Amino acid sequence: MPARPVAAITAVKKQQAQMRRNMEFDSAADFIQSTGREMTTNMERRDMMVAKNRRLADRLAERRAQASDRLWREQHGLPHQNEVKGFYDRKAIQIFVAGLIILNFFVSAIEAQMFPLEPIPGKDDAAIMAFTISEYFFAYVFLIELLVNFYGNYFWEFWKSAWNIFDFLIVLISLLALYMQDLPGISVLRLFRAFRVVRLFKRIKTMRTMMDGVLRSLPGMSIAFIALFLIMGIYGIIGVNFYAVSHPLYFGNFFKAVLSLLQIMTFDSWSSGIARPVILSDQGGAVAAIYFISYVFIASIIMANVLIALLLDEFMSTSSEADAEDDDEDDDDDALDKLVEDNHAKLEEKLMGDARHSGFVALSAGIQSLMQENQNNTQGNIVSGNARDNTPPSVSGAAGGAIEMTKFHLQNGGQNRANSGPGGYSGDSVSMVSPDNPMWRAKVDQNIRTLTRSLDKLHQKLDQLLPQRAPPNQPDYLRAT
Repeated sequence: MPARPVAAITAVKKQQAQMRRNMEFDSAADFIQSTGREMTTNMERRDMMVAKNRRLADRLAERRAQASDRLWREQHGLPHQNEVKGFYDRKAIQIFVAGLIILNFFVSAIEAQMFPLEPIPGKDDAAIMAFTISEYFFAYVFLIELLVNFYGNYFWEFWKSAWNIFDFLIVLISLLALYMQDLPGISVLRLFRAFRVVRLFKRIKTMRTMMDGVLRSLPGMSIAFIALFLIMGIYGIIGVNFYAVSHPLYFGNFFKAVLSLLQIMTFDSWSSGIARPVILSDQGGAVAAIYFISYVFIASIIMANVLIALLLDEFMSTSSEADAEDDDEDDDDDALDKLVEDNHAKLEEKLMGDARHSGFVALSAGIQSLMQENQNNTQGNIVSGNARDNTPPSVSGAAGGAIEMTKFHLQNGGQNRANSGPGGYSGDSVSMVSPDNPMWRAKVDQNIRTLTRSLDKLHQKLDQLLPQRAPPNQPDYLRAT
């Protein structure tokens, strides 16, 4: 009969009692604060605010790192890599892959139940065909999933994850077992296909939290394991010296004695199988009774429960930290979103309300009108030079007026210079700057495209600072079209 985990039960009861006390304290604290009394000092409130600001800074740094990674993948990565990574990281895709892993586990269990030995050809052909098809299906589905993951996290980001390396090894072993059946030791490699279900730990958060708790408890448990091994070694040496001759099956050498003591520690037939025959023999007696009872008390009751207590304590703390981190992440995300929106609103008010930036709006409007006129002229709506209004436009704004004057000089400069005498242009020069000249038109189009690309880059920089909130009936002159 296995030992009752006394330490585990005690730890669970303490955890539940602590939770009840925390709930009662929170309720009492709310009541005290409702009466106008303070529950925290200025120093404590400042520390809590500093801790919250640090969490916000960490979340903001994480967001910036993610944005930087997306930008790097967009500029230097594979084609559509961000889209592939976003598709793979969807919760629905991860749940679908987890379902396939569970389905593969059940198929493997059914195969092991139906064919504990190799199936007989000619008798079990239908079952052999079904399990072979399922094996090929799961192998290629998991290969496609691995390739999608590798493409989305190309290159070093994929290999930085231990779970990805584990997935790669499992898929590789599955393919080797299918296509290299004559490989030495392939029967051993086939056993690793059962470890596909371990990949669930990567996708199910509670299982991943459990594994993290177990792994984090190993350093603290290592001291208890060493102490337990030393105790087993001491009692093993004593058992060999006392009972090696009378009971060689259990204490014939050191390793047999340690194996017997391990069986005693787990309470697996320790009394009827080992202790009673030794105690009732001629070499036993009271000394043997003290030997077994003292070992059971030290190893099975004390040390085993110490190991369980350490493991449970680390697991509980890890679970509590994970839950607290989830709550803090949700609150921090909301607070960070509000902070970013407020900062953007302030920047927008500063940029749009400052008179120094009004010239940029007029410049964008003038360039937009010039691009629209250029598009109309390209479509064939070119007005004859003699029919144009030769009256210079009025200059109302610095940037917009400059653009209008530039358009006027481009339209009328040729004729004025041609009539200015020796310093004017010849007829050929007039035709070179005429809007009807294809070469001149191509040069103007190229200059406008270059200016448009420059403005687009500037607008992209501004988009990172300003949310686009144009009024419904007013065009957004901050964006080039």
